Amino acid sequence: MPQLTHAYGRWCERQGRVRDCLSLLKEGPLLNADGRYALAMEFALGSVWNETEDAFKDMASPEAVRATLVSAMAMYMMLWSMPEPVSKGLAATLTAGLIAYLGVDTVWSLIQGWRLLVSQADRATCFDELREAGERFGRVMGKNSARVFLLLTTAALGNTAGLAVKGPGLPGASRAAVLAETQAGFQWAAVGEVHSVALSAQGAFTIALAPGAVAMSAQAPGGSGSSSGKTSVYISREPVTNDVQYVGITNELARRAAEHLRLSGIRINKLMGNLTREDARAVEQVLIEIHGLSKSGGTLMNRINSIARSNPTYAAALRRGLELLESIGYTGK
Repeated sequence: MPQLTHAYGRWCERQGRVRDCLSLLKEGPLLNADGRYALAMEFALGSVWNETEDAFKDMASPEAVRATLVSAMAMYMMLWSMPEPVSKGLAATLTAGLIAYLGVDTVWSLIQGWRLLVSQADRATCFDELREAGERFGRVMGKNSARVFLLLTTAALGNTAGLAVKGPGLPGASRAAVLAETQAGFQWAAVGEVHSVALSAQGAFTIALAPGAVAMSAQAPGGSGSSSGKTSVYISREPVTNDVQYVGITNELARRAAEHLRLSGIRINKLMGNLTREDARAVEQVLIEIHGLSKSGGTLMNRINSIARSNPTYAAALRRGLELLESIGYTGK
């Protein structure tokens, strides 16, 4: 799409960088699907890039390093969008590292969030839509996961990014060592020996340390949870812009609609119904992550999160909410 390619070049220039700042046009004059995903990843990382400036400033070509990292991270995530998702070699090492640092639930949430981003990026018809898709995924990741993802990708690429330390020598490795053994069944010191990581449709990761030798099979909690119940998720859209301006849950939609109209003058519509309260809250929180609270620069009038990020169930709930929204084809528009 020429317009999208042109907008990408202008965006690079506004950043004070060369026109193809992420090297996405090497295979042709137009931004292809892989280029879209890489550009969306750039937006997802957002302000985390600012924290890396000191690490890259003394390199001969920091912009080339940045482009390499963005493309590598996008290509890695695309492995989990395949019909039979599996990673091997360097990608398997990165997956094992992410599980060790972030835990099974969070990694599964990242995968689900990326799958939603891919569908949104494929449908994007303009630069702003692609930027929004990337920023939504950034909110799903959160800054901590983004930092870890960038750290591990940099280490996995070795001297390409000027870092020689790997595995146990990385920051935070002592905590990762505990998670690796308790959740994944392998020693963090042996992360480089991971041969492959496979993912089932039910959310189970299987890590093999050598051909035929299974090290771990773990199911992300909530993957088979029931969706029956009496709770509905509803949304309200701003009449002029059509932006989602409020999200909520209720077991009496008509009563809640009347209350919103009377108290705040907004109209609501059911998005999903017949959910358990837990599933409804999970969907509500994902919608909050996608559209953002107004106090954080988003479009929502909601004042607080449905599920706090400090809640131990947050990652599993986010994964479950993404699954349910995917089941109805919700794209965030």
